Amino acid sequence: MKTFNAIMSIKHTYSRDDWQGDPCLPKGYSWSGLSCHFGSPPRIISLNLSSSKLTGEISPSLAHLLELQSMYVLY
Repeated sequence: MKTFNAIMSIKHTYSRDDWQGDPCLPKGYSWSGLSCHFGSPPRIISLNLSSSKLTGEISPSLAHLLELQSMYVLY
């Protein structure tokens, strides 16, 4: 549940209106800029926020994406 709450907080913080539904499922419709490992349950393993026009502080919710292996942030 922490992962779900974290990604929803990140979605809100960075105004990602294109992120709808489940972030990983169905496989062919994962959220843009996000990669998942499709185990049971699926886990977010990569996050690319380079096109999100970020400013300010990094969301503390990122710390709750425990399976995250890589993150890309350019501004």
